[in-house]
Order: sequence, then C-alpha cells, then structure tokens
Amino acid sequence: SYCAPEVIRGVRYDPFSADVWSCGVILYVMVNASLPFSSKDLKAMLKNQEARNYKMKPGVDSQMTSDFKDLMDRSLEPDPSRRIKMK
Repeated sequence: SYCAPEVIRGVRYDPFSADVWSCGVILYVMVNASLPFSSKDLKAMLKNQEARNYKMKPGVDSQMTSDFKDLMDRSLEPDPSRRIKMK
C-alpha cells in the first residue's frame, strides 16, 4: 500500500521519487487514520492509485489548508515525472 505505482508496475524508477510517494502515503495515514489506496487485488489498487481515488474522512478535509491539499496531491501524483521533488 505504500509503494509508488511505478514500483508496483515493475518498471525502472527513481527511488527518491518513489520515496516521496511513500511519504505522501504516510502523511495521509497520519492525518486520516487509514490508507489512501488499499486492496487485496494488486491490479485494483494500482488502478485506484493511477486514478487518484483517495478521499479524506468527513471533517478532516474541511480542516486542511490549501497548502496541505497541494502537498498531498503533489506527493500522491501517479506520474513520477510530475510528482513533487525533494531538494
């Protein structure tokens, strides 16, 4: 559930970009107390990751700042070339 889509697909990947994804998942779990993408079926989980099918629990979403929402969206970007970078 913490692996970036490119890792699940088994293609060459940038480990730093994949770590950003994993940190985004951890941040989501810390705020939402659940995983953003989970499924026993790996293909279904990958499909949810690529479609960005994650939602915050009611009440949590209304308390998030626009900067936090932006960080979540940019961290959980399925396209590694568009994902936020670490300096």
